[in-house]
Amino acid sequence: MESMSELYIDEIVSSLLEHRAAVLVGAGFSRNADPVNNTIQSKMPMWNELIDKFCDKLGIDDKHRKYLNTLTVAQELKESYGRPYLEKMIRTVMDNDAYEPSDIHVSLMNLHWSDVFTTNYDTLLERAAKKVADYKYQLNKIAARWPAWAVAQFYVID
Repeated sequence: MESMSELYIDEIVSSLLEHRAAVLVGAGFSRNADPVNNTIQSKMPMWNELIDKFCDKLGIDDKHRKYLNTLTVAQELKESYGRPYLEKMIRTVMDNDAYEPSDIHVSLMNLHWSDVFTTNYDTLLERAAKKVADYKYQLNKIAARWPAWAVAQFYVID
């Protein structure tokens, strides 16, 4: 008798083979990115690192940070300093050009997804999709992508 895990894996494989599986990629996946050079000693930052920078700018101490909602802090920064400042801060902390897609990004995009969704600010998946030879993805920008608060969707061009 198959375990629950095996049943789920079988269903995922079947869905991929039939081009009816979609994937949602979050911020943790960007931690797999490769730095473009040896001077970069850290991984792509996570949300909490971005929010720490926001809180520093807003003068919110460590004691109160843990109770704050991420989007509320970003909204407060936007209201206090304006959207251009918020976007500049995101670009500075989430330095998209300092990282390139790793093999795992390309491997993910090589799977036969019907759709790929991401809420990430970086363009690692877009760049990885360009390296896929078997078929091509089309980026469907649901909203302005970098550095807006948006969801990006890719779909396969037949």
